[in-house]
Amino acid sequence: MRVVRIIARLNIGGPAIQAITLSERLVERGYETTLVRGQEGPREGSMEYLAERLGVRPVLVPSLRRSPGWHDLPALLSLIRIVYRQRPAIVHTHAAKAGTLGRLAALLASAGVRSRPRLFHTFHGHSLAGYFPPRTAATYRRIERLLARHTDCLIAVSEEVRDELVALGVAPAEQFEVVPLGFDLSPFTVTGEARARARASLRDELGIPTD
Repeated sequence: MRVVRIIARLNIGGPAIQAITLSERLVERGYETTLVRGQEGPREGSMEYLAERLGVRPVLVPSLRRSPGWHDLPALLSLIRIVYRQRPAIVHTHAAKAGTLGRLAALLASAGVRSRPRLFHTFHGHSLAGYFPPRTAATYRRIERLLARHTDCLIAVSEEVRDELVALGVAPAEQFEVVPLGFDLSPFTVTGEARARARASLRDELGIPTD
C-alpha cells in the first residue's frame, strides 16, 4: 500500500516528529511512503536531521509554506502532480496549510478517476477561533467544513482539540479519531544501575546523605 504524507514544513515540534517517525515506521511494516514537505521560514529551525537519521527522504516543495500567498498556487500544482504520479491509496495531511492544499490536490488529482485515495487529516491544534479577525476565521472554518465532507478520517491529537473542532462545526464527533502524539522517550529515561549512579552523583553534588 502506498501512502503520501504531506506537511507544510519540518520546523522543530511535534507535528514534524510525528510525520517523520510515522513515515519511518510504516516502511518497517511494508508500506511504500512518500513524505512531502514544504519550506521552513527564515527564522525556523528544521528537523530534517531527524529524517536523515531515520532514513526518510522527504520530497521538498519549496512553494509550500505556512503563510498564505501567491506561492499557494504553484504549491497546489506541485502536490497535484505528486499525487497523480504516485497514485497512493492514502493521502495523510498534517496541520492547516498542508491539510487544505494537500486534500484539495488529492481530490483534483483523482477527478474523473473511478477511485480516489482515502483522505486522512491530523489536527495538531487549530487557529479557527480567537486567532484571526472574525471574518477571516469564519472563512477558514467554512473551508475546513467543506474539506471535512470529503475526508475519510479526521484525527485530533487530544480530546480537547476534537471537542473544540466539533463545537466550531468542523465535523461531527463520530468523524474524529483521537490519537495522541507518541514519542520515543527512551533517550531521556534512566533505569537500573545508570539511575542509581545518577542519584548518587546528584546526592554528592547537593550534599545529601545516603538513605
